[in-house]
Amino acid sequence: MFVLMSLVGAVQYITGFGIASIFRDSYNLYPTFGTELSAGFARGHGTAGVVGSLLQGANQHYWRLHKVLLQLMQQ
Repeated sequence: MFVLMSLVGAVQYITGFGIASIFRDSYNLYPTFGTELSAGFARGHGTAGVVGSLLQGANQHYWRLHKVLLQLMQQ
């Protein structure tokens, strides 16, 4: 079961980063786009708050957008 869950998590991260790398230049995406795709599916609403707070604390201008995307993906 552990191997299966690890594989599913890895596929989610690869998918998120793959989508980000394909569309990064076309849509002028922010640097951490793609991480919220896997975090939104595999984690809860608390992850959105924590990641948003970490980005805000690091003075990243896109922290609100990141937080909203995570919350929307969990609906």
